[in-house]
Amino acid sequence: MKKITLYAGLSLLALLLLVEISLRSFLGLGNPPLSVVHPEIHYMFKPNQDIQRFGNRIKINEFGMRSEDFSSDKPEDEFRILIFGDSVVNGGNLTDQEDLATSLLKEKLRPYFPNGLTVGNVSAGSWGPGNWLAYAEEFGFFEADKVFLVISSHDSADMPTFAPLNPNTHPTQKPLLATSELLIRYVFPRAGIRLGRPDHTGPDFTLEERMETSLNDLEAFLQKALDTEAEVRVFHHWELPEIEAGEAKEGFAFIKEVVESLDIPFHSMHDTFAQQQRDGPSPYRDNIHPNETGQELLAKEIFSTFPTKRP
Repeated sequence: MKKITLYAGLSLLALLLLVEISLRSFLGLGNPPLSVVHPEIHYMFKPNQDIQRFGNRIKINEFGMRSEDFSSDKPEDEFRILIFGDSVVNGGNLTDQEDLATSLLKEKLRPYFPNGLTVGNVSAGSWGPGNWLAYAEEFGFFEADKVFLVISSHDSADMPTFAPLNPNTHPTQKPLLATSELLIRYVFPRAGIRLGRPDHTGPDFTLEERMETSLNDLEAFLQKALDTEAEVRVFHHWELPEIEAGEAKEGFAFIKEVVESLDIPFHSMHDTFAQQQRDGPSPYRDNIHPNETGQELLAKEIFSTFPTKRP
């Protein structure tokens, strides 16, 4: 009986070890992209990460961008673009680095800029105007020739809470085991079991207060970008429920008003995404986030603002 118990225990241990190794090797669990808390930005990606997650490469450079490495000082003759956004631009764990709109845009533009081209992806999940403004105040715009912002209607009332980060959505350290991450971050929530803190909870503000703060931050961010003499453009990303309803949420009009008051071109991407949604395949992964098709549409939309003259 003791031998049976010992063998059973060893077999169970071996099985658990095999599961742990498999989760790490094939899914990249146990090694999530990490965030760091910042006193002004609230949070950003931890610099200098290069990991594989669900078969997708996630590269975070020294400036916390989901981009390849580049120098803070722009080399002579290099053309530089910064694209700010949230999880729409960032792509998350389910989007490979090469499938990001910023990566696709770089490939489309590379023949036009033989002396060098950098496209910086300045984004993180749930970022809004306050985060973009604080990032720009901390790091600047890296001598960018063009600064583009991808924004959604809900960003009109999105302001940093500076609440503690939820380790299940914005981990700041690696989990002890890949198995525990699988259970706590993915299995339990689907079963209705919630562990850890709610995401980004903080002091209560009225909608009016959040909207006033957010729109003021948006104006300040865009003005700061304009002050660098870079070309600035804003692209409005429509969520799937807005596409289905044929009408944008309330925040759309407020955002557009701020953008146009600064004489900045405002690009609504409604027609592009609505047509793709009608014709298929859908450009959405869920109600908000673009999948690979949607990332390609975003890249094409931004590319269309460049001169069409061939090199």
